[in-house]
Amino acid sequence: YHRSPAPWIQIKIMQILSMLGRNDQKASEHIYEILSQALRRAEDRTNNIGFAIIFQCILTAAAIYPQQSLLIEAASCISKCLESSSANLKYLGIRGLGEIFKSYPKILEEHQMTVVDCLESKDETLKKLTLDLLFKMTNGSNIEVITKKMLATLHSSTDPYFRQNLVAKIS
Repeated sequence: YHRSPAPWIQIKIMQILSMLGRNDQKASEHIYEILSQALRRAEDRTNNIGFAIIFQCILTAAAIYPQQSLLIEAASCISKCLESSSANLKYLGIRGLGEIFKSYPKILEEHQMTVVDCLESKDETLKKLTLDLLFKMTNGSNIEVITKKMLATLHSSTDPYFRQNLVAKIS
């Protein structure tokens, strides 16, 4: 399908691998190379099925025993989604970074400004997801930058629920 061999089977296999490698370092060590190869192959595809495979690789990498180099490679692949003009791909990128964040919080430092820029999207769902991720990644060194962006978003938003949620997060 779009030059990707059996993408749905690849995705299903990765889902199975994530179950097998969960909380098992020895099994996860066998999965790292498979995920790395799948990421490299899918990265060459700039179509939706390639992004779907990348996203499933990220979910799998986040579910198994974590390996820093694999998570960095996964974040690099997903950052291409964040740079896209498509709101759907940006949503996928934010979700992917959120999954990686659970296993390796330091990875978001590199992508912080790209994530912050997603707050300016016209897509309300993307804004809400970005807000949740920004809230999780806020720390002592980036609180001022993130809070300023959140305040700017607060002033421009007209959705009462979003504004209420944003005020709670800023507080």
